[in-house]
Amino acid sequence: MGESIERINRIKVAIRSILPSSVTVETIHHEDDQVLLKIGNQEIKAKWVGSGWLKQVKNAIAHKSKPDIVVGRRISPGSKEELKKKKIGWVDETGDVSISIGTIIISKSGIPVEKSKSQGTWNRSVLSVAETILCTNETRVEQIQKLTGLSRGSCAKSLQTLTEMKYLTASVKRGPRSIRSVKNIEQLLSAYADAASLLAPIEKVSLGVSWKDPISGILDIGEKWNSESIEWFVTGAAAASQMAPSLTTFAKVEVYIEAKTLLELISVGSIANLEPIEGGRLILKVIPTRTTKSLAKNLGGLRVAPWPRVYTDLRGYGVRGEEAAEHLLEELNVK
Repeated sequence: MGESIERINRIKVAIRSILPSSVTVETIHHEDDQVLLKIGNQEIKAKWVGSGWLKQVKNAIAHKSKPDIVVGRRISPGSKEELKKKKIGWVDETGDVSISIGTIIISKSGIPVEKSKSQGTWNRSVLSVAETILCTNETRVEQIQKLTGLSRGSCAKSLQTLTEMKYLTASVKRGPRSIRSVKNIEQLLSAYADAASLLAPIEKVSLGVSWKDPISGILDIGEKWNSESIEWFVTGAAAASQMAPSLTTFAKVEVYIEAKTLLELISVGSIANLEPIEGGRLILKVIPTRTTKSLAKNLGGLRVAPWPRVYTDLRGYGVRGEEAAEHLLEELNVK
């Protein structure tokens, strides 16, 4: 009940903030994540959509009783396209608004918000544990420790953190008899992806390549890295093309490299005789967590990042990337 009230309040605060002070806003009814408001003489149904990514928005508007507008932390580009098709408005907490309902017509861009490296109680250990749970559905401390390589204490603390954030449920609070399970995999994935984006290492380099077939091209380059015992695996569209093909073409290939610094990434590129170039189509990035490496697998002759990380990286591609990310979940039957 408390969480529901908080979300309803966020809806009302967001809507109130984009209206003139002379306009009255009255709550007629609210339930779960939806509220019926009277704005002036106009009644509207508004629904909370959390982070505002495409899957959350699609779920929110899938019912017969569709909302007139959705409200979220930040409505993504893919979500905006979907909402335009359905003629549903939106408001987000950056101030981005598109509403055309009766006499209420508002359209304006939000204030850009710089990404913060703080994401509540999420850190790299919690990310590693969440990624492992999403991939394996394993929630026992001993098994999580084996899969992540983290200390027993870090695993236990991370599991407790996820439980306190209500992404996991526990039969008892602590101790060997405590059995945890995922409360809602979509909610856990959404929170993981938001945190993973914010906590991603900033070190990356774009390299110039002249390949016609990105997959063949990266496999050829990878052979040179393999000969130097360099750990690498692909993510984003290249990985999705092996997991759940949907993007018929993609210009860039993102590759995680076992490195710590920008200079190391440049050095790895030089092994394949590749030079840094702005807008280059091969992007090398530092591996974000040790779990991302340990959970990588071979598909179609290509080593790919674990699917939650691929999903997260796809969402950064804009509208087509969001659509590919949702296709990935459908193909993997994540629900």
